[in-house]
Amino acid sequence: MGHRVFGVLAALVIGAGSSVARADAVGYSRVIDLEAKGDTYVVRHHHDWSGKTREARDRMMATSRDPFTADNTYASLTWLGRSGGVVRTLPSPALNWLGVTADSKYVVGLSSIKLDNPYQLVVYDRDGGLLLKRHIGATVACLTPEQFGLLRGSLAPALDLLQDRIWRGDGRVYVDYDSLSPRKHAALWSALQRHDCRSPFSAAISESVTNSVHWYDEKDPAPAVLEEGGVPTGVRLRDPEGRPFTVPFRLEAP
Repeated sequence: MGHRVFGVLAALVIGAGSSVARADAVGYSRVIDLEAKGDTYVVRHHHDWSGKTREARDRMMATSRDPFTADNTYASLTWLGRSGGVVRTLPSPALNWLGVTADSKYVVGLSSIKLDNPYQLVVYDRDGGLLLKRHIGATVACLTPEQFGLLRGSLAPALDLLQDRIWRGDGRVYVDYDSLSPRKHAALWSALQRHDCRSPFSAAISESVTNSVHWYDEKDPAPAVLEEGGVPTGVRLRDPEGRPFTVPFRLEAP
């Protein structure tokens, strides 16, 4: 297995705390630009969370909760070639950390932004192919296989939203149900919330009610893309307390 380690190229510290959820005084509204350099290319990120983009973000959150579509006018990643010309521009989540691995194989984006931001971790190949997108939160529902079996029928109407957010590990079934609307799926939300536990990725993850989730060491996340036989299998980082943990590329289906 090969480990590819890369350094911090840009970061925005939003804050830190020890509780799972904290209140926010005002909504996140920053405009941020980041840049990371590969061997023959440069990647730039831009996001605008000001009032100018609120309507478009509200529409995304009320419908698909998918920031990777052409309707995204508020966040992007742009690849530039040797000459500085634009090679491609892709829609993306809002990021506040951007890096390229030492071998220039992967582009990794991390985000502490929770507001209107369904994904906090993304990995692309050097040509802009999206390899990994993962939502990170402080809690998920943790069920026994038997409990999950009883809920499976209730989950059916919401499976499109939860397709990459249900997985098995350590003898339990985890359901990251943050993408569900507590109004549209009130009964299911309530049923899952009764089984809340800390994130299986790291117990040190915390979040505010609206704005942010603190899931990696914002001073030095020290991410590494883990490979087996040249195939990426996970992203290893430091959690807010400096302890290593890994987010896998593929989660085991229940």
